[in-house]
Amino acid sequence: MCAVISLNSFGHRLRRMLREQFGEAVPEMKESGLKIGADRGLLLVKRIGVRGDHNEPVWAGKPVNYATKCAHSADAREVIVTSRFFRDFRDNEFVRFSCGCVEGEPGKEVVPLWRPTTIDTLGEDDANVRELRSAWCKNCGTKFCRAILQGEEDRVGLNTGPLKKWREDSADEAQETGRAAA
Repeated sequence: MCAVISLNSFGHRLRRMLREQFGEAVPEMKESGLKIGADRGLLLVKRIGVRGDHNEPVWAGKPVNYATKCAHSADAREVIVTSRFFRDFRDNEFVRFSCGCVEGEPGKEVVPLWRPTTIDTLGEDDANVRELRSAWCKNCGTKFCRAILQGEEDRVGLNTGPLKKWREDSADEAQETGRAAA
């Protein structure tokens, strides 16, 4: 999760840097081409090619295909991850909610960072995905990244107001129920 958000933060900064350097008038600068998607699961790694210098590992499997479809559906400044990828983080308050800063100014409202969406090209069971449109906060990003990497989930004093700590997603629940029964 930290790598996904860090890569998106890099994309945000790269677009800003290119815009400052070349201006808005250069059409190629409007889109950096960086699109981010993520999934998790078992992969097959096989060396393919001519023996010697041209024999490279190739990663194959459903997670590669799904992450690619998520990335293809993402817009600039956006990350899309599968529900399977997001499941381990759904109770993590460092991942799910903003820090309360807006453009580096603290003291704003804490809001959910991820929103559910769908991708029609994924299988029926996996069509529900999560979308993130933000990057690491310049004030709080390092602290949040460390907390996630250390396995912390609860933020002391987090007041989400009327927001529930976790809003059940029927697709996630159905997948877990199906796996538990199997």
